[in-house]
Amino acid sequence: MGIDGTKVAVATVNSNVVSVLFGGAFFGAIITSWASYYLGRRAALLYSMVLFMLGGALQTAAKNLAWIYGGRFVSGLAVGATSLVAPYYIAEISPTKHRARTVGAFQAFLVAGSLLAYWVTYGCDLHFHPTTTNINPPPGTNTTGTTDPGSPADPASSSSHLEFHSAQWRVPMGIQMLPGVIFTVLMLGVKESPRWLAGKGRKEDAIEVLAWLRSVKLEKDGGESDSGSEKTSVNGGTTSTPPQDKSKGEETPRDTLSVLPTQAPARLPEEVNAIHAEYAGIQAQLDETRGASYRELFSRANGKRFAIGFSDTRSALLASGVFGVCKFVATVASLAFTVHRYGRVTGMCAGTAAHAILFFILGAILKTRPPHGGPIKPASIAMMALLYLYVIIYSFAMGPLPWVYSSEIYPIRIRELGQMWFTALTWACNFATSKVTPILFVSLSLLFAS
Repeated sequence: MGIDGTKVAVATVNSNVVSVLFGGAFFGAIITSWASYYLGRRAALLYSMVLFMLGGALQTAAKNLAWIYGGRFVSGLAVGATSLVAPYYIAEISPTKHRARTVGAFQAFLVAGSLLAYWVTYGCDLHFHPTTTNINPPPGTNTTGTTDPGSPADPASSSSHLEFHSAQWRVPMGIQMLPGVIFTVLMLGVKESPRWLAGKGRKEDAIEVLAWLRSVKLEKDGGESDSGSEKTSVNGGTTSTPPQDKSKGEETPRDTLSVLPTQAPARLPEEVNAIHAEYAGIQAQLDETRGASYRELFSRANGKRFAIGFSDTRSALLASGVFGVCKFVATVASLAFTVHRYGRVTGMCAGTAAHAILFFILGAILKTRPPHGGPIKPASIAMMALLYLYVIIYSFAMGPLPWVYSSEIYPIRIRELGQMWFTALTWACNFATSKVTPILFVSLSLLFAS
């Protein structure tokens, strides 16, 4: 979009483009917690998709940065909404024995979207080449920089300017709307959460939906199947809820807030885990916004200062694409083989400890063997391998586990409120880190991240 200026100014724009989405996600999570309560999970997800596609359209048709910022914020509202309601809805409709895997699959689809973003960006860089035009062309040349017949030209008096094809960023911005369309179409055939229906006093509808979800007939769903126990839970769901609104006969968000002083202290470690999770995994999530991507880790950071030695932008994009493949494969493998075998807290603690060790080694290599351009050195390859190992460990631990953990630990009475604060805090941490990270990369290179 013709963004010029110092490296710090460009980094500031990059940080704004990324962080404004996270800011929108923070507010989206809070607002949608109320919409989900009053309108239902299904309706909240559908309206979030309308916002998501509106934001994508604003970004794709952007004429200046204001359009980009506005579109990013609107998309952020949708991201915050879906990140809150989707795991909660999945947990409510899934059989108990499959709940961890189905909630963890939410992270897998996030990673799949990230993988798509990596390769779409790489493809656009590969096929939409920047063009060079002359600024203030000398006498005898036209605006395209070619010489007019019969007119002398003085090359020394001209200057060139590199113009990037707008398709390099418009195509990725537009493609993000495609999953939103698919999601909306598929949601039209999805039922409302049976627990939400029961909470609104619609027990018959709740039992009917539960039978549909489990593919059983109502007259045969006694106590032998998983759905039988869930039916009992649905029938008794409203009796275990907080004090009721006397006029409506149902629990209100104010009722839920009233129990927070007695419940919150016991849940504080979970919120701390949310912060830890996002600061440990923040670099792996930034790429999903197409703002500060992982090419920053592989390519030039600041003038003659390099990150890990991949000076060519296309090579850096290719390396970050392979990074995305590792992330996706590891996430799917974790859901298939490990999510049920180890404790949630044990897995998160082991993962963050491994991250600390890896980044300590990475920082030591960067300090003692800094890349200085030219051919890729063995030290750069070693640092790339450490980054790949990092994302594999992240995908087994801090990627899916916090979402699974947060959906399990809260009692029904405050589950919606707890999940809302977990999600909002997640995006608040993303906002804070993404706002300062690009600027600190320019100032301190990878030493800051390490």
